[in-house]
Amino acid sequence: MQQINNMCSKSIFICCLYMTGFMLTETAIFGQESYLSELLPGTESSFQHLNLESSKITGKSHFRYETLIKEGTRFVVEKNENTKTDGKVFTRKTLWFDADSGIPKWYEEEDLRKEFRITNSYTGQIMHTRLVEDGQILEFKTNLSAENAIPFEVVIFFLRKYLKQILQTKNFPSPFLSRCWPLSWKKKDSHVQ
Repeated sequence: MQQINNMCSKSIFICCLYMTGFMLTETAIFGQESYLSELLPGTESSFQHLNLESSKITGKSHFRYETLIKEGTRFVVEKNENTKTDGKVFTRKTLWFDADSGIPKWYEEEDLRKEFRITNSYTGQIMHTRLVEDGQILEFKTNLSAENAIPFEVVIFFLRKYLKQILQTKNFPSPFLSRCWPLSWKKKDSHVQ
């Protein structure tokens, strides 16, 4: 019974995420903002991946939040590893926030099953993206304000921060998931090396 309740809760949460995207369209948003109150240094959490069709656990996600100092700057870093059922890591992700302002500075994701790496760095409202896949490199920039975009890696922080407003407002802005790779590859003026 608990497993059914968990499946229903997850389904409702995912449905709410999709509905949020559809509801939020009219107001401009500030794409690069502070998530200081949503950061949780010193905490750890894990979640199981449940295949709804087979009702089997297919792996886990492990999250850890640490405070680190790099080149004299203090950061809160979200570290995420996704593992198979045997415990073998297949993806690693890190998201670096300035510890004083809560503004995202750097994101990196690596898929260990194939040669794939993505890095995003943020300068003001500009997100610089570099994708490396099977030896090919694609680089482009996204103006988060002009695109009315929230970087995909901070969507959960964005939803935590604005959940009350989202639930109470009809005209809340839509967090466009800026990391839609096929669309980004086709739409952006990109340079593939």
